[in-house]
Amino acid sequence: ETVVEIHEEIIVPTIDMGSLCVQATELLSNGDAKGALTILKEHLHGAGAQHFDSWKIAAGAMAAMGLDEHSISAYMHALSLDGTNAKCYFNLGALHERMENNEAATKCFVSALQHDPTYTKAASRLAKISEMTGDIENLLNARRMLIEQDGGRDSLATLLVELAEGESTILENTAGLPPTIPEGPD
Repeated sequence: ETVVEIHEEIIVPTIDMGSLCVQATELLSNGDAKGALTILKEHLHGAGAQHFDSWKIAAGAMAAMGLDEHSISAYMHALSLDGTNAKCYFNLGALHERMENNEAATKCFVSALQHDPTYTKAASRLAKISEMTGDIENLLNARRMLIEQDGGRDSLATLLVELAEGESTILENTAGLPPTIPEGPD
């Protein structure tokens, strides 16, 4: 009796995440956020788990659908895969700003600018939020980055004058007072 060995090759279809991302991006740019997310959703925890673009596009689709909390999580995961993407930081910052989480938004806009110092959109948003929250350091940095934009020089000069005048007013109001309060009795 002859034994015949049969070798069966199991073919596991490979998923082309790049191709899916191209399709999803096209849908997203045509306003079909739900369609874009549908293409990617089933693969995010499988073939796309470590695929940066999949998560970035899915996060954008979620944001467009108003799913802010899910979008934030997706952007965070995307940034854990590629922590140098300025656009991801910007979009994450915009979501935090929309949710009125100014501190987190500021950090994101600062990170976006650290990875791309020419990202004027991020500098503008940082300037706006810093002015609103009174964050002078980030406001100055943002205005410096916007110096080449229309009115950028005037805007920076005005800020510097306002800061100098404010400092002058404080010094005038404290004239004649000792620089520190004397120690009181024990």
